[in-house]
Amino acid sequence: MNRMHRLFLVLLLIGFAHAKSWGQNTLTEVHEDLHYRNGLEFFEKKKYAASQHSFERYLALGYTDDRAIQAEYYVGLCALKLRNPNFESLILAFVEKHPTHHLTREAYIDLGSYYFDKGQFLPAQEYLEKARIENLVTERDIEASYKLAYAYFELGKNREAKKIFKVIKGGSHPYAAHSSYYYGYLSYLDGEYEEAIQNLERASQHPDLRKDSYVLLPSIYYKQRKFDKVLAYAQEIEARGEEVPLELQLLVGDVYYEQEDYTQAAKYLEEYMQSNQAEVDRGEYYRVGYANFKTGNKHAAAKYLSNAADGQDTLAQVAAYHLGICYLSLDEKEMAVAAFDKVRRLEHDEQIQELGAYYFAKASFDVADFRTAVEAGKFYIDNFPDGTHTQEVFSIASEAFLHSGDYEEALRYIANVKSDDPRFQAAYQQIAFNKAVQDYNDENYGEAVRTLKMSLRYPMNQEVTHATNYWLGEIYSFGNKYDTALVYFQRVPTSSSYNQKAQYGRGYALYNTKKYEQALYQFSNYIQHSSDADKNKKVDALMRLGDCYYVTKNYENALRVYQVALDNGSVDMDYIHFQMGMTYKQYGRFNDANRSFDKVIYEHNQSKYREEAYYQKAMVFFENARRAEAVSWFSKILAEYPNSVLVPYVYSKRALSYKLQNNLAQAANDYKKIIDLYPRHKVAESAIQSLQEINSQGYAVQDLALYIQKFTRANPESDVTLLAAYEAAKRPFDNGNYREAVVSLGNFIKSTQRSRYTGDAYYYLGYSYNLLDNQNLALKSYKEVEGSLRVRAVREIAELEFQNENYSEALQYYLELQKLADKKRYTEQALSGLVRCYFELNDFEATNIYAKQILDEKISRYQTLALLYLGKVQLAQGAYIQAVKQFQLTTTSAEDKYAAEAQYLIGMALRKQGNLEESTQALIDVRNKFDSYPEWIYEAYLLIAENYIDLGNKFQAKATLNSIVENSKDPVYQERAKNRLAELEI
Repeated sequence: MNRMHRLFLVLLLIGFAHAKSWGQNTLTEVHEDLHYRNGLEFFEKKKYAASQHSFERYLALGYTDDRAIQAEYYVGLCALKLRNPNFESLILAFVEKHPTHHLTREAYIDLGSYYFDKGQFLPAQEYLEKARIENLVTERDIEASYKLAYAYFELGKNREAKKIFKVIKGGSHPYAAHSSYYYGYLSYLDGEYEEAIQNLERASQHPDLRKDSYVLLPSIYYKQRKFDKVLAYAQEIEARGEEVPLELQLLVGDVYYEQEDYTQAAKYLEEYMQSNQAEVDRGEYYRVGYANFKTGNKHAAAKYLSNAADGQDTLAQVAAYHLGICYLSLDEKEMAVAAFDKVRRLEHDEQIQELGAYYFAKASFDVADFRTAVEAGKFYIDNFPDGTHTQEVFSIASEAFLHSGDYEEALRYIANVKSDDPRFQAAYQQIAFNKAVQDYNDENYGEAVRTLKMSLRYPMNQEVTHATNYWLGEIYSFGNKYDTALVYFQRVPTSSSYNQKAQYGRGYALYNTKKYEQALYQFSNYIQHSSDADKNKKVDALMRLGDCYYVTKNYENALRVYQVALDNGSVDMDYIHFQMGMTYKQYGRFNDANRSFDKVIYEHNQSKYREEAYYQKAMVFFENARRAEAVSWFSKILAEYPNSVLVPYVYSKRALSYKLQNNLAQAANDYKKIIDLYPRHKVAESAIQSLQEINSQGYAVQDLALYIQKFTRANPESDVTLLAAYEAAKRPFDNGNYREAVVSLGNFIKSTQRSRYTGDAYYYLGYSYNLLDNQNLALKSYKEVEGSLRVRAVREIAELEFQNENYSEALQYYLELQKLADKKRYTEQALSGLVRCYFELNDFEATNIYAKQILDEKISRYQTLALLYLGKVQLAQGAYIQAVKQFQLTTTSAEDKYAAEAQYLIGMALRKQGNLEESTQALIDVRNKFDSYPEWIYEAYLLIAENYIDLGNKFQAKATLNSIVENSKDPVYQERAKNRLAELEI
């Protein structure tokens, strides 16, 4: 029982001892008084349930005297001690009923102490305030006052708390030391350092408060900049053999930092960092980082400064600056770029911002990030036009433009610079040319023509001008615009290093425009002067030279040149044997011709010239009046190639062979086949005429009238009329008016019956839709194409289906393209499409087969693609080491989009192996080596961020993602970066 309760009990007993009427009390009164006394006795013995019961029995007797009031008080107090749910309502009922009774004060103290002990300081404060403790007469008064002060302190009411602590901090009662401590602490917060020191020193004598005082007192000395006292205090603690508190270690480190004793500062601050389990203040990260930096421990410095820089305040800007300088001293310039980027974007300290902008431009250039260096130069000059480093930054930006792979942006920038400076004009010429080469490598030929012509605007460098004219010739030749191609090829002088290539191009353009004599001269000249490095082209030129001799009927030279091509290892042996067969045939050496055709038929059974070799062999027999043998070979063609484009001609020639053998029935049947199957073919007209002749010769042709009707219905208009209508419909297309072409070609198809021009009309209709970005209607039109343009249509269909990710459908059309290809480039495109489709369909064996075929046949246009997909197969199969080697081979073979993807995949493969730092460097090289392909740069940056996250470098991860958000022009990549940043903030 506490002191006050004992006092009440004594007073009550004295009152009973002096009662005058004691002897006169009845037995009943004594018995009733017993309940009250029992309640007190049970309370004294802490038997609160029994006590409460006794007091309740006493109150049940109906007394209203002071003892009854006391009994009510004890009933509530016992309920509190028993933690009965109704204790608060009982006590509050008591104080409401007896507001002026002295026990009301005690009741409020009881309630306040209860909530204080539970840590519920707001109700504790409210009840203790109602106790109105003014005179500290008893220990209970002091205790209640301390609890009220502490409740104020916990609730942030420092002024009220300090006032009470000041009153009760004196004396020797149990709360004096704690009151001194809190009074000292609050004085420290108020800046009353001397008052705080005096009270904290007193509190430090108490064993429970010593450790906290050891922290607060040095903190005050630190605030007063009495650094020697801080150090002395720590040394005194160590001398007593006591452990220096963690917070004091921090203060000691900060003191040494202020005194620029960075060695000691780093020691104590790092000890604090290693021992502290709580979250460390970014300011401390900065101090320990800077201390390490000053002592030359750059790796540790970078680790701590990166944490300090993770913010948007002044500290972040300063920390990022020193972090960048630190990375420069470590020669980790990629990391420095990210740090200085942050410095220049924060505007708290203009001087540091300018330095950050300068170092950002310089470091970006040093790591060959020329695109960023250009942007950095613009930023510095725009924001600090009179800055200390303006001239140097301008030079950096100008040099970066010459190296930048962002040719489109560079062209826009230079175009806006109104300058006659030859350096700018030379840069414009070179950048436009580089952009054109990139477009050409990406098969974006229309854009390549545009930028090549831009390059010619400033012909400052003659060799670049010659190269530009050569490539314009190449592209126009590739687009079958040979006359235009010749114009540009002719502009390349004989003195240029591009002369040999231009001769080769001129030869082809002249050959394709049937100017064979002139083509012959170009090819002959090329062959005589071409270097060993151009062996494949030289062999190809030999074949074309042989073709020119063949067309100009110089058969002896044709055979000689074809043989030289064979001897030089031509990959087109089937074509050469076929052409030699044709040459022998024209030369009248029929046995040699058949031997050459046999080589195609029996030694190259997958050759595209095989069915033509069959046909020509049959024609050898036909033209030598060996009718039966001719019929036999024509029949073999029909059996083996029933869908060949030669079939109408085969039926026509076999029919004529039968007719010449006087086998008119078989002849009539073949002519009927032509009318049944190919009524609009150009041989159909001669077939119907031949049927009429056979009928007039005395052989009655059954259903002749029906076949005449079929032919007439299929060919209702004259060819001249149809051709005129078709040419009028196609004219808008030829003029580049594709919207009008869609209408005119569509009307032609609808208004005329299907004819030999319908397929061509559908092709140009599809092409127009494609140029108008209506791929669905383009596909629909292309699929209607028949005839000579079918091969082109199939190529377009395959590419569109691949773009639509219909890989199975695309595969079938690439396979058809492979069969129909009548030009080398179509065969090459088919092979590249097959590689891509089979990979997407997870048929890795087929992918490898066709990729290796491209390499074996030395198809230069798709060498990089083949190398890339061989590596992608290895990556997909988990063979990461082999994949990396294959991708490295890819990146050294060219600088196109396939090589850029290969460089990215090197980074991915290394990441999958757990080599995160090597992966990061490989991904950085995507930007360094392939700056012209932003999609792969941003893919690489996203993966670099993941590497930094896994390495625990959150600052660099955020900086990398922010660079995508701020620099990318592609909203898809911006959104991906923003989403990842948001995830990092969770």
